[in-house]
Amino acid sequence: MKQLELYINAEPGGYHTFIVQSGTHREKLDFSSSDKDAMYAEAARLIEGDRLMSDRLRVLDASRKVVKQGDMFVPLRSLKLWLGRAEPAMSA
Repeated sequence: MKQLELYINAEPGGYHTFIVQSGTHREKLDFSSSDKDAMYAEAARLIEGDRLMSDRLRVLDASRKVVKQGDMFVPLRSLKLWLGRAEPAMSA
């Protein structure tokens, strides 16, 4: 199982980066942006497009300016809600 990680750079104009972790192997992805929403949208696309990817994004922020506790896991469904792309809830 692969884990997508988003590293937040909270400096003004700082670029955020993705790392994919699979076991002990870590790979930095080419996509980066200073726009967190663009990163969240790309994360959702990456997670949806890879069946071996965990359905949760790990967000890490060493500065603790964006993520107060330093890191958090965000389920794909929450990412979609943030982006306004959530599927309607199923009704019984």
